[in-house]
Amino acid sequence: MIQQVRLSLPNRPGTLEEAVRALARASVDMKALEVYARGDGAKGDAHMIVSAPGAALEALRAAGLEVTLEDVVVVEVVDQVGGLAPILRTLAGAGVNVEHLYAFVTRVQGKSLCVLTVDDPARAEALLQEAGHRVATQRTIDDSTSRGEALGAQHLGLDYIW
Repeated sequence: MIQQVRLSLPNRPGTLEEAVRALARASVDMKALEVYARGDGAKGDAHMIVSAPGAALEALRAAGLEVTLEDVVVVEVVDQVGGLAPILRTLAGAGVNVEHLYAFVTRVQGKSLCVLTVDDPARAEALLQEAGHRVATQRTIDDSTSRGEALGAQHLGLDYIW
């Protein structure tokens, strides 16, 4: 299971940079990032997949930012038209609701990664694996960063350097 960093920020210049700087000082590597304004636009949310969620939580809290961790599922998607459909079909067929989703391309040719916030992450992960989909784990991300290398044989493309 992967823990996503969820950050609530005032929507003004410099707040995202402050968060990124706090992560850099803590040597936390960002693997994926999504940022958007919400409501009337006064606040925004940032969702991040990082190399060390616990260290990220501490660093962002020390910077005075509003942050939480939440379990998400990160699944490999074939980067082609309709590539996401089998994943969503697997989840929908089992009654698992997708609450939030963002995807990004990887360094693995022909693959994308999709971050899913679902109502039952453990069940969703098991269902996807049973259906033959590749699901990333936090260990995969942590191991690659601590060794300073790409993800090797278990590579899912999560080796961005931000």
